[in-house]
Amino acid sequence: VKPTVIDVGIYVNSIGPVSSIDMEYQIDIIFAQTWVDTRLRYNSSSTSMPTLTLNSNMVGLIWLPDTIFRNSKNADSHWITTPNQLLRIRNNGTILYTLRMTINAECQLQLHNFPMDEHSCPLVFSSCEYWRAHTHTHTRTRTHAHRRR
Repeated sequence: VKPTVIDVGIYVNSIGPVSSIDMEYQIDIIFAQTWVDTRLRYNSSSTSMPTLTLNSNMVGLIWLPDTIFRNSKNADSHWITTPNQLLRIRNNGTILYTLRMTINAECQLQLHNFPMDEHSCPLVFSSCEYWRAHTHTHTRTRTHAHRRR
């Protein structure tokens, strides 16, 4: 069996606050995953629809990667005013699935030089059920920092 290659993009809307007491940080992201499912290929002419956009009711009808955030303490998907998710299928079977999430993630802060410490707080994700022989993940990140006043 050939592994499914999943391209992952993390687009950061905001980071913070970081809690030195709880050893965690909050991050608001758009989590995008792209893969190919050849079973979903369809014929399309240039005048037809080369991309189908499915609403949130249809998302549960196709296979989705079972990606989890291993160091999350709490994660919420955004559902106001509608589910903040998007699923697009291209005529060649390429699927784009995006979801907006807010995650409280564990971060082992080293407070040796407090308050002048510098920290690196990872967001660790992987497949929940499948191991590397079945999925392969590529990652790209972008930051869209918006300051809150």
